[in-house]
Amino acid sequence: MHRSRASRYCGNEGFTLLELMITLAILSIGLLGLATMQTTALKATVSGGKTTIANSLVRNAAERIIRNSANSGSYAGMNTGTGARPNCPSLTPPPVCSTDFTEWQTRVTRLPQGLMQVTSTAGANFDTVTVILSWQDPMGSHSVTLPLQVAP
Repeated sequence: MHRSRASRYCGNEGFTLLELMITLAILSIGLLGLATMQTTALKATVSGGKTTIANSLVRNAAERIIRNSANSGSYAGMNTGTGARPNCPSLTPPPVCSTDFTEWQTRVTRLPQGLMQVTSTAGANFDTVTVILSWQDPMGSHSVTLPLQVAP
């Protein structure tokens, strides 16, 4: 009996529909995992950028307070959320602490739900001034705290 070529290969080669569906399911799960990982990496990149902005702002605040060390106590109680600056007098022209605070209040808006607070404790030889900056982003709540010892 003579067989044709077509009958010899029938059913022995190729994928079944079930094998193809399983392969597509595994591939889909892998691609979903990859997409999730990419989304998380993007959020972390944005969060890292916000952290850089926060560190720069806190460093700027520290430099300005040190530069105005004779009046470091005037920064106590400042809060960009409420606009409070209880120890910084309202004068014309505005004192250095008022100008600094106005700039900080403008720059802290670059951070989502950004809030900067300054506390100061007077000491015998130096004042301890603490700058606290907090914000929220898709990765959660963040905060940078920088304590300074300033000789008045």
